[in-house]
Amino acid sequence: MPSQEHKSDQNTPAEDINLIQTLTVDRNKEDQEVAARNDQKENDTEKKGAGETEITQGKDQQKGTDKEGKDREGYGTDLKVAQKERSNEGKGQREQNAARKGQQQKDKERLQKEDKKLPSSHSTTHYDPLKDPDRFKFIHSRQRMRLTGPVVNSIPGRVRFRHDPAPYACPRSDLPFVLALVMTALRQGERRDFIRETWGHPVWYPHTRLRAVFVVGGTEEEDVQGAVDNEARSHGDILQYNFIDSYGNLTYKTISMLAWAVTRCPDVTFLAKVDDDVLLNPFHLTHYLQRQLDTPPKPLGVRQGDEVMPVPPGASAATTYIYGRYDASPYPLRVTKWALSMDEYPEKFYPPFVHGPAYIVGRDAAKELVRYAPYVPFVKLEDVYTTGLVAHAAGVKHVQIFKEVSTFKPGPGLYNGTQGILEETGIKTRRKAWREILKYAPKT
Repeated sequence: MPSQEHKSDQNTPAEDINLIQTLTVDRNKEDQEVAARNDQKENDTEKKGAGETEITQGKDQQKGTDKEGKDREGYGTDLKVAQKERSNEGKGQREQNAARKGQQQKDKERLQKEDKKLPSSHSTTHYDPLKDPDRFKFIHSRQRMRLTGPVVNSIPGRVRFRHDPAPYACPRSDLPFVLALVMTALRQGERRDFIRETWGHPVWYPHTRLRAVFVVGGTEEEDVQGAVDNEARSHGDILQYNFIDSYGNLTYKTISMLAWAVTRCPDVTFLAKVDDDVLLNPFHLTHYLQRQLDTPPKPLGVRQGDEVMPVPPGASAATTYIYGRYDASPYPLRVTKWALSMDEYPEKFYPPFVHGPAYIVGRDAAKELVRYAPYVPFVKLEDVYTTGLVAHAAGVKHVQIFKEVSTFKPGPGLYNGTQGILEETGIKTRRKAWREILKYAPKT
């Protein structure tokens, strides 16, 4: 079914790109630091080149033949030319950096003007999270955050989407039990096709009531965008936002994805956040979640005196939890891809969270996460932020599913047991595992 484009909310491509370039102060700060380091490297290169020229010329002067003199003269000229080229390149790079900084400042001013036009619930303030060393002190509290402070993360209110798969994903006449929100990169069309051909295929829907949509960000590359547009028209299952698709924007992607889901598909019982290199056994997964509805589990990490999210009237407690590979005592790394500096996160530990490749959020828990996210300072690690910091602020608790439901190794538990999630494997392993799952699948 074709995707729907919302003209009233749609920015121009130029506005879309400018929007993400000014989403966070720290992103601009990183760009400035990188530019400064590049300038320093260029200056060092010029000094080094000049020193090498003087040394080479000094050595050449010790050789006395006319031929050597001519060679020396030519060699010195070549070095001067090379040095001049390096200098010009450095000048060009500095000019580009200066132009980028100027554009960033213009974008920032433009966004500040746009903020005045936003609804009051999403308007920004002069509060700068990076200058507040106590901004994460709420993790030490056993009470839910009081939503009276400044809005420190207004991104969900600004995001617009280019493709909206709601008509396909959750028609009122046929609501899914589980909506799988697959985080995928723009160029990963083959992974999306694999999912459409396996656990996300419509033939299994009557047995699982699980439906998959694919979540992507924006791009400046016209050919890539054109391919995504064609894919969205063909399948109707693409959810595309207007911010740049990158690892650093995964937190925006996740929170915006949940905001879309609770707005456009508010009655879906469970939302599964799934990376595109994860394989689901949809039969086992939906069976497990149905059992939780029938007999709600006891969440982990609840101490006496903790204020937890209340169960809405008429709801099951099972829809107020996050299900995943639970980490009870996580702490921040200061080095590696998943590191946060002391400036980014000054506390010594994180609140408990579930790891990001795959987790399930109950319908009512998702609504609370979206409600609290604007008041929780941003960090770039989406699982730490969404299922840790925001969940703690909202009093949303976790259920451990590792080994019983999720695994890293395919085997009998995945094929004909209780496991429904195979995390982070290669395409060959996923294909082989799916063939084994089919041996025990319902007859179509």
